Amino acid sequence: MTALVNHAAVATCNLLLITSLCAQSGESPDYLEGRVKRIVGDSTVTVSYQSPAVAGREIWGATLPFGSNWKVGGDRVTTIRFEENVRINGNEIPGGTYGLYVHLKANDDWQLVFTRDLTAQSGAFNESDDVLRIALRPEDAPFRERLKLGLEEVSRRKPFGAELGLHWGRKRVSLRIR
Repeated sequence: MTALVNHAAVATCNLLLITSLCAQSGESPDYLEGRVKRIVGDSTVTVSYQSPAVAGREIWGATLPFGSNWKVGGDRVTTIRFEENVRINGNEIPGGTYGLYVHLKANDDWQLVFTRDLTAQSGAFNESDDVLRIALRPEDAPFRERLKLGLEEVSRRKPFGAELGLHWGRKRVSLRIR
């Protein structure tokens, strides 16, 4: 019994410590901070985001209803920074920092949106701030508890490029950056 009480006390102290550290850093204990920085050709691409957990919820079509905008990640707008002009799935986008959100039209019809608005709250984005919208068809994927954004398949030879991937729950999308 004493061991059980000690384990419970340690677990409670750990939870309080994590919550305290998260509060001091401004991070929600529900979201982990994510940052990916890769050199693609002669340019650096940086993605900063929060990584929520599925936590037993039905995500696609329930927690994130179809017909809505999803501010990718957690409480803050996910950002992507390009040092130079790039092409994304063949569409040119000027170098700079952009917010990312997904318009979830339907289970198999999403739009990844690059926006100038880096402050949007609650998924309330103004289409006039959109720089680029890319139609995506999500794929079924192995279950992933926490949201992951990644820059993968970085080519070291011309034409330089990388895959920007988003994977959460049982869905994954990717697009090509050159």
